[in-house]
Amino acid sequence: MEPEIPVISTPPSQPTIPSVSPVFPKKNNLVAILLSVLLLITLLISGYLFLQVQKLSKQLAQLQVQVQATPIPSPAEVSSPTPDPTANWKTYTNDEFKFSLKYPNSWDIKMLGSNNSKTLIIAPQDIIAKLPDGGFGGGSFLTLSINFYDQPQSIPKSDKSWLIGQVSSTTIDYKPAQRYTAQVLQDFPGFAKGDLVDTVIVKNNDLYFKIDFMKKEYKTIFNQILSTFKFME
Repeated sequence: MEPEIPVISTPPSQPTIPSVSPVFPKKNNLVAILLSVLLLITLLISGYLFLQVQKLSKQLAQLQVQVQATPIPSPAEVSSPTPDPTANWKTYTNDEFKFSLKYPNSWDIKMLGSNNSKTLIIAPQDIIAKLPDGGFGGGSFLTLSINFYDQPQSIPKSDKSWLIGQVSSTTIDYKPAQRYTAQVLQDFPGFAKGDLVDTVIVKNNDLYFKIDFMKKEYKTIFNQILSTFKFME
């Protein structure tokens, strides 16, 4: 007999299982994107705030240096109010025409004219000493004169004797007034060609004050006298 050949049985083949990649849910992807965007925004804001803080710190440091460099004035260096140049002047009061004013101590006052026409002269004492008891020589003594009228006074028009110049509005003791200049065009008693007269017209109650001034070297004093003018009721 022929020997038997053993038969080797093979196990059945196993089915091949394909590999599958994991699939993440779409929701997780969206959350990751949002978190990334928020992180980026946070970084940008933090960087901007950091730069602003650095800028502010630099400005504060510069300001502190400026403050430290600025000297603090001593009490002696602190400016004091400008002293009143008329504080120690003499005071003139006129009860008849209801007004008062102040004038320099080296000046004097004299009333000239009759009852119907009066003129108050305010001038240095040497000029007042030359004034006659009656009328006065017009411009030759016209340092400052006040004429009193019970009729309205207005700015005259230019003519062959006077050239009316600058006209302006002002106040005398809070009352409205007009101020103008008049240049003398020809010689006549008391005035010489080329003289320049500065005039102020102001009304108090029913009385008109016509204040004339001519001496240029005393213009500052003239304005100071006007500033002290007070009307009485």
